[in-house]
Amino acid sequence: MSDQVIKEMSSNQLKKDLPDLKSGQTVRVHQKVKEGDKERVQVFEGVVISVRGGKGINATLTVRKVSEGIGVERIFPIHSPTIENIEVVKTARVRRAKLFHIREKEIKMKEDKERHEKHLKKVAEVEAQRQKEAEEKAKQEAEEKARKEAEAKAKPEKEEESKEDKVEKAEKKPEESKAAETREESPKEETK
Repeated sequence: MSDQVIKEMSSNQLKKDLPDLKSGQTVRVHQKVKEGDKERVQVFEGVVISVRGGKGINATLTVRKVSEGIGVERIFPIHSPTIENIEVVKTARVRRAKLFHIREKEIKMKEDKERHEKHLKKVAEVEAQRQKEAEEKAKQEAEEKARKEAEAKAKPEKEEESKEDKVEKAEKKPEESKAAETREESPKEETK
């Protein structure tokens, strides 16, 4: 008889408008909170990692979220009068009934993220070094090109000067050759 009374009392307190809750779902739990004489609704959004107690009055829901890098878990009695509403935001496909392994996974993900950020920083430094070297190489090539162009400009001037020298020498040669001829002729004349 006492079991029957307990079932009747608990059946009056059972909520009938609840969604089908499974682990892996992201849910928003609206809970009434009393602060002094005021009452407000506090929303807790996270991933369901465990559902216990089946459909009975003792059913509980464990919800986990990460707030500012710290994991927070809360256990809500589903049929409690303080729970105003439970809404399912999204459903993920999971292969486990209890997702307690997410705790360690989040730690690993955090470590991987830090490692990845460290790697990206190192890659950025190497890329900056390569870019700096490429800029220096381009600068050296530009200086070398400018030097070669300056030499190329100076070379035609030297060639023009050498052409002028050749012309002058050519002009001097007939004079010198005439002078040499006169010198040669003069000793012949003397010998005659």
